Amino acid sequence: MPMCARPVHDPRSETGSQTAHTENKGITMSQPRHLHRNGASICFATHEARPEALPDALTRYLRPERRTRRTLEIERQGAALAAQAFTVDADVVAFIKAVCWWGGFSGIGGRVIKRNEATVIRSRLIAAKAAVEQEIPDLQTAIRAVRAINSLGLSFASKHLRMLWPQHCPVLDSQIHKQLGYALNSTGYCAFAGDCRAVADFLIEQAIPNPARDGQPVWYVADVEAAVFVLVGN
Repeated sequence: MPMCARPVHDPRSETGSQTAHTENKGITMSQPRHLHRNGASICFATHEARPEALPDALTRYLRPERRTRRTLEIERQGAALAAQAFTVDADVVAFIKAVCWWGGFSGIGGRVIKRNEATVIRSRLIAAKAAVEQEIPDLQTAIRAVRAINSLGLSFASKHLRMLWPQHCPVLDSQIHKQLGYALNSTGYCAFAGDCRAVADFLIEQAIPNPARDGQPVWYVADVEAAVFVLVGN
């Protein structure tokens, strides 16, 4: 069995390249495992990285030539939507379209809007909001609530959660699944989110500046996922 799976194309990627970037700044090869710490290093897939490598990767994630350049804009859109409890249907529709465009499949947004009543979408998002905004976020309930929206599988359900609550929610898509081995179900999603949270806490402890958060040593779960996404496949 090969030690390193071949990277797969994901619409969030810059060029669709299938060449592993083992030459990334601060990266050395290691054994394939889930995202975790190993002393002062951060390990994932077949890589081992210094904490300082993650800001560089996140900067590349947000470069203007990438689809993901709009990440922070759509985050703000999601925050405003959650704050008003999804009460404005036109704003919900615009958000769904934006997230699905960002994820590389605009057609999914059209299907979601066509196949679901506005009241159904709102109720599912409100259920997710209640789950995530508990004192201890219940991400399993949240991902299941959004997945219950017709035409949203786990990958795009997680993309919606990520844009609504990036502090707590990562994206779990085919690339992360194939490279890091997390199952594409609610259990795998919670495991990945927990591992991203642990790495985010470590980066905060190390006072690593975050280019997505005005250079402050503040790291969201989604920021860790985005950096790892770049390092394993782009």
